[in-house]
Amino acid sequence: MFGFSQIVMFVIFALIFYIGTIFIRDNPSVTVTDVFTAIYAITFSAMTVGNNAHFLPDMASGKNAAASLFEILDS
Repeated sequence: MFGFSQIVMFVIFALIFYIGTIFIRDNPSVTVTDVFTAIYAITFSAMTVGNNAHFLPDMASGKNAAASLFEILDS
């Protein structure tokens, strides 16, 4: 499964770079720097979301605690 996950990741990277070259070819205003900036922004944002996903249960608990607090303050 680890090998499969790695091959999927590299196939997706190859697909992204291929699509980037198509954008560069079809749109003269798009530069290589623009494509790399977009790829790295998407990659780093996906990594950040993955690293912070374990906080989701804590966010739900926080919402419930805030709702309880506001209920106490309103009564």
